[in-house]
Amino acid sequence: WGAWVQSAFMISTSPLTRKARNLERLPLLSVGVQDGQHAVVIEGEVTLTRDAALLAEMDDAYAAKYGMREGASAAFRVQPHKVFALGDFPHTPTRWVFPRA
Repeated sequence: WGAWVQSAFMISTSPLTRKARNLERLPLLSVGVQDGQHAVVIEGEVTLTRDAALLAEMDDAYAAKYGMREGASAAFRVQPHKVFALGDFPHTPTRWVFPRA
């Protein structure tokens, strides 16, 4: 699960999961979503956040998107480096590149 918050993609997971441990060791991530006709891939760098205000915004975004609140005490913020999108392939592939902070 994930949602856009403050121009970054936010994901939550328990700090005890393999995913969390892997992201702390190597903070790079690719996220892919598709609906059968459209696909979006986000590549970026993650940072662990425990910022209460940011987590509250993520909780609101989860409630709007999924109809439930996550209530996470920590989450990963994905700062996109590249985003790829495909719609009517091969006519609409698009790539965006974002400056690194």
